[in-house]
Amino acid sequence: RRPHVFLRRVAGAKVWAARVWLSVHPCVCEARGGLDDLQGNILLELRDRDPDKEPEHRVEIVASRVASLVAEHGSSKRILGIGASIGGWVRPETGVVVRFEPLDWRDVPLAAMLADATRLPVLLDQFARGLARAERMFGAARNLQDVLLVWLGSVVDAALVHDGDVQRGPDGAVGSITHFPVRGSVADSCPCGRVGCLGRAVTDEAPLADAHRPGLVPPEPPLQALLRPPAGPRTGPPGTVPRTAPGTM
Repeated sequence: RRPHVFLRRVAGAKVWAARVWLSVHPCVCEARGGLDDLQGNILLELRDRDPDKEPEHRVEIVASRVASLVAEHGSSKRILGIGASIGGWVRPETGVVVRFEPLDWRDVPLAAMLADATRLPVLLDQFARGLARAERMFGAARNLQDVLLVWLGSVVDAALVHDGDVQRGPDGAVGSITHFPVRGSVADSCPCGRVGCLGRAVTDEAPLADAHRPGLVPPEPPLQALLRPPAGPRTGPPGTVPRTAPGTM
C-alpha cells in the first residue's frame, strides 16, 4: 500500500493556499475548532467556553464562528467544508452521534445540523478514529500499517488501523470500549447499570469520584476546579489537598 503523499501546487499557489477547512470538536466544557489548510497546518485555533450541553446550542456556536470567519477572511480564504469529531459512538455514514455520555447525547444528527446551520459540507467521525488518521498522515504512526490508538479523557475510546485503513466496523461501533468490564474495579456504577465499566474507572470522572467519596470536593465539580491549586496557605503536609467546604469549588 502506498504512503500518503500531499499534493503541492506551484502554479496558482495563491489560489491553492486560499482553500481552507474548519475543524469542530464539541468537548464537555468547551467547543474547540480550528481553521486549517489542505496541508494540515493549523492557521487559527478556536475555543469557546460552553457549559450548555444541548446540541442545538453547540451548533449555534459553530454557525456563529463560521459567519465571523467568512466576514473576516472571506475575501482571501474559501472554507471548503467542516470536519467534525466527537468521542463516544459515532456513525460516520449517517453523521449521527449514537451515544456521547458526558454530554448526555443520544442519536444526535450532528452532521446534518451543522450542514443546515452553516451551508457547508460536513464530515463527522469518532474523535479517536480522526486522531488515528492524523497520526498515520503526520505523526508517530506515519510508516505503520497496523496501529491501536487509545484516547483517554472525558471518555475512553479506541481506534484500530489494519493494513493502513482505519476500521469502523458494523454501525461504526469499532472503538467503543467504555463499557469493557474491569475486574476488581471499585468505580461508581455506570449509566448502563453495571459496576466496573472501563469508562468509570479511568476517565476524568474517576479522580473526581475518588475525591468526592472522602468529602474532599462537592459532588460534580468541574475537573478544572479539582486540578487548580488551592487558594490561601497550605495547612496540611506536602502532597495533601486541603478539605474544602461544599460549594466553594
